[in-house]
Amino acid sequence: MTLQEGQNDKAAPAIAETPGASPFTVTAEEAKITTFWDRLYPNRNETILVHVFCSFFAFVLMKELQSWAERFGYALVWADVIRNLDRLQETELEQDAKRFLLRTEASGTCGKVFQAAQVALPPTVRRVA
Repeated sequence: MTLQEGQNDKAAPAIAETPGASPFTVTAEEAKITTFWDRLYPNRNETILVHVFCSFFAFVLMKELQSWAERFGYALVWADVIRNLDRLQETELEQDAKRFLLRTEASGTCGKVFQAAQVALPPTVRRVA
């Protein structure tokens, strides 16, 4: 504990005289909370650093995609883009010893996103060897 200038000096001896008490004493409850977070996030500094990097990278990709879309004359709403990309799915089907990949239709802004990124979507039905 630090005392600011002009504060009463009586607080410091009271802490020093209390057996087992120190400014760095950790209670059992604080220890439980600390061990819980340590198990949840074992390396907090590295976890935070990775999270910041991924967030920044996602932001850069979003801005780049928006600039590509503007070149094609598309005005994309980011919430719609995420929702429509989330609906795009692919599943594998096997019938009569033949395997197929089925893709959902690109609905909403999903098709425009792929056009802006100049990426061709695979056919909705593909036969797999």
